[in-house]
Amino acid sequence: MSEALSGHYQDQELIAQIAVRNEEAFKKLYDRYEKPVYVFIYRIVRDAAKAEEILQQMFGQLWNAADGFDGQEGEPAKRIFALARKLAVDVLRIRRTRASRHVADSGQESRQSLPLQLTDGALETAATSEREWIGERVNSALERLSREQRQIVEWIYFQGYTPQEIADRHSIPLKTVKSRGRIAVKQLRQHLSDLAGGVSAISSGQSDTMCERVELYALDGLEEHEKVAFAYHLTQCALCRNQLKELQRMVELLPAASDAVPLPAGIRSRLLSAVLGEAAAGRAGAASEALPSGGRRAGQATGRTSRYVSSRDLAAFAAEAQGKPAADAAELSRRAVRKERAGRQAVYWRLASAALLIAGAAAGWYGYQSKQLANQLQTELAASNNAQLKMGADLDKAAAELLSLHRPAEALKVSRTASLTPMLDTIASKGQATIGVDSKGMHLLVQVEDMPIIKQEEAFQVWLIKNNAPTNAGTFFSQNGRGASYFTFEPKEFDSLSITIEPDAKGEKPRGPVIMSASLKD
Repeated sequence: MSEALSGHYQDQELIAQIAVRNEEAFKKLYDRYEKPVYVFIYRIVRDAAKAEEILQQMFGQLWNAADGFDGQEGEPAKRIFALARKLAVDVLRIRRTRASRHVADSGQESRQSLPLQLTDGALETAATSEREWIGERVNSALERLSREQRQIVEWIYFQGYTPQEIADRHSIPLKTVKSRGRIAVKQLRQHLSDLAGGVSAISSGQSDTMCERVELYALDGLEEHEKVAFAYHLTQCALCRNQLKELQRMVELLPAASDAVPLPAGIRSRLLSAVLGEAAAGRAGAASEALPSGGRRAGQATGRTSRYVSSRDLAAFAAEAQGKPAADAAELSRRAVRKERAGRQAVYWRLASAALLIAGAAAGWYGYQSKQLANQLQTELAASNNAQLKMGADLDKAAAELLSLHRPAEALKVSRTASLTPMLDTIASKGQATIGVDSKGMHLLVQVEDMPIIKQEEAFQVWLIKNNAPTNAGTFFSQNGRGASYFTFEPKEFDSLSITIEPDAKGEKPRGPVIMSASLKD
């Protein structure tokens, strides 16, 4: 069995023991992960005191909820580092939220903020050597990325920024941030394929927009709403599920590459005392209420009477302490019971009287509040009714307009026709533009033929121009050199009409060359 696999099973056994409150197992697990987890946390927060606080919080959660932790899927080491990263990144995000403004990074991340290899610590010798080797491999893979790609991995994984936050903070286009992140993750997976599993043959040929998010999802670089949407997408896309497993195995290697920092002096004793000290206090409290030899609960250990001792027991203990016979103890017991009952009845009456007074006051206040609330609700209801009436009128108007759009043209009158002529010597295209008017507005019909051959993703786009300002009048594709376009618009005069070749069919402004044109002036 390999060292890694052996350590995995040992961790599982230790967590199972911790789940049943085995302190020795907890100490062994702590000694195994103290150094690498602390170094990883420090790598994120850059603060020794805060790193120790987060380490204590993480091991405290593990101690108090090990039964649930033991039932999770995945290797214990990966889940431990995942929990450490979550807590550390949460601290960074809270720190940034409290700040009144963003502070730009210094930009000196090449050696200071980029991961370095992990050094020896409290890990076992074989596991330490393996982790050092993995750290060297991960650092080597990171060094092979471009400077910009390393920055994105640094900001997203080690500092907890989202792509939108990076774009806003560093004035980088959001698409560029996401593109660099995706490429970085893909390249890291290729460089670390022997550690994270083979690279799938179906890794980069996806065109679906949702599928393109798989790399950033694995790196924890999506906004919350994007995570929810992609999680649903995973239920529908087997390709992304398989690819995500490979990417996650690679991302889980990143904690192995962290700055070499010394452990704070005395951290082990402080942390174990903080986590296990509560357990020891709980055991001491339980021991203080142990049953005496006679089978009754007593309070001698704490110097006070336990709340589980009855009045009859008290009387017997008092008689025994004064050397009185058992018969006297029985009489004392009866008196104690009667006195206790009388005291309870008096307390009950006082509580009942106070409750009645409070109920009366509450009823009066409730009546006043109810009246105020009723007036407010009536006002809001009247406003809501007016809004509904207005909305109904708007809907009726919109429905009438929608029906009119679906009706055929009535009494359409042609107001202008113009011949389209080519603007380039290399084409022989020809066409005609017709503008008609009816009750719905103005309509433009463009018909062309002998159009030039364009690339598959390109499109022809029609523009109406007034004072050199173009208005988008639609796009079209040609078939056998012929094409047409139809556009309805508010009555307005234009100077000319042009057709351009655009790189796609979604442009709002002209980007390509003008190939045909026609004047619309008298």
